[in-house]
Amino acid sequence: MPGEVLALPDGAKPERPALLDGEPSVEAAVAFATYFVGLFPYSLQTNDSTDFASASHPDCVFCTSVKNDVAGQTERSEHTVGGGISISAATATEIDLGRHFAAYLTIHEAPSHVENEFGTVTDRDDEPNSYAVEMAIFYDGSTWSMREVSSDEATP
Repeated sequence: MPGEVLALPDGAKPERPALLDGEPSVEAAVAFATYFVGLFPYSLQTNDSTDFASASHPDCVFCTSVKNDVAGQTERSEHTVGGGISISAATATEIDLGRHFAAYLTIHEAPSHVENEFGTVTDRDDEPNSYAVEMAIFYDGSTWSMREVSSDEATP
C-alpha cells in the first residue's frame, strides 16, 4: 500500500522504537502511536497483552477494553486469527510541551476471526475496515502511555 508506515504478519510483535528512549518530540509521539497500534492485533492474536498494558495509561477506556477482550479470549481458550493493521498516514501535534501529544492515524484492519482451542470459529469479521484514529498520548518524563483512543470509519 503506498505510504504504508506499518504492516506486520499475524503474531509478529512490533519492535519498540528506540526514539522513545530520547527526548519527547512529535516524531517520538508518532513512533509511540505506531508501536501502540501494532501491539493491538499482536495482543489479540497471541493473548499476550503485557506490552500493550505497559503502554496503556490506567485511565484509558479503550486500553482497558482491549485488555478485557484479551483476558476473555484467554479464559475461553480462544485467539484471534488475522486482523492485522497497516497504517497509511500518521501525524502528531504537541499539545503541552514535552508532556501531552495528539496523534492522528489512518489505519486499515484486515479481516479476522476468533477461534477456540479446537479450531472452531466463534466470531468473524470478514470485511477489511479503515479508520481515522485520534490518540491522546502522555509522556511523564520517562514513560510514554496511551491516554485514550477514538476512531471513526474512514474511506479506504
